[in-house]
Amino acid sequence: TSSTEMSFKKSARVFSKSGLGVQEPVDGESLDLSEIAGFVVPAVAYDQQGYRLGRGKGYYDRSLLSFSKKKIGVCFGVSL
Repeated sequence: TSSTEMSFKKSARVFSKSGLGVQEPVDGESLDLSEIAGFVVPAVAYDQQGYRLGRGKGYYDRSLLSFSKKKIGVCFGVSL
């Protein structure tokens, strides 16, 4: 996995804060995207077509582009 893609893990017990301030798994077993039933996707906002406005670097957008299972968008308050 390159630094511009997300990787997925299961059974992780150790986490480390990323450069974006997100806790990411350090250990755990690699998980293929096809094994995942759905995602909760954070955003600052969504438009009427479901496009996401985030504060990161597009990791979710690139990683889930071809993901056809359930995606649930959740917005958080952000002070700009």
